[in-house]
Amino acid sequence: MSIFFQIKKHLKFNLEKGKFTSFLLLYLLTHNIYFQKQCNYYIKMLNVRYKILPQYNLIIEFFSGEITLDAILSAKKSKNSMPEFDPTFNHLIDLRHAKTNISLSEIKEIAKFQEENKQYIKKRKSAFLADSPEQTSLTILFTLSMQNLPIDFEIFSTTKAALNWLDLWYLSERDYEKFIAELI
Repeated sequence: MSIFFQIKKHLKFNLEKGKFTSFLLLYLLTHNIYFQKQCNYYIKMLNVRYKILPQYNLIIEFFSGEITLDAILSAKKSKNSMPEFDPTFNHLIDLRHAKTNISLSEIKEIAKFQEENKQYIKKRKSAFLADSPEQTSLTILFTLSMQNLPIDFEIFSTTKAALNWLDLWYLSERDYEKFIAELI
């Protein structure tokens, strides 16, 4: 087995498990041009992380850094292929640590992707956490483009309000922060 294949397998396995060694990625980027394209893909994926919590019927999507269309679509494909994924699970989508430079045409591409993959869409709630006007306006445009899907969308500025709306009133902000800490 070639060293390239071994490293690629290691990167893919750890990324899918939500574990990733940024040191290894940095080493590959700086020491071997051959791996740059593969590593750039994984860097994009690191900006969108998710955690599936079956015990709460919840999927947390955590966005950080600059978010691109490719990163969003790659994360959605990866999430949808996980064995514990359930399309009826509610979503808590945290945009507060992200820089959102997505255009209206890219929002439409995300909506098109969702439309083409309706097997992953069932009746559920999706709560967005936003703390800037840019994030809020992006989320409004996104929800408007998804009106024909069986998803209820709401935008919140506090974790507690989002958890309450998702009928997870018994979880505290501290519980949520623990989940996020596992993603970082």
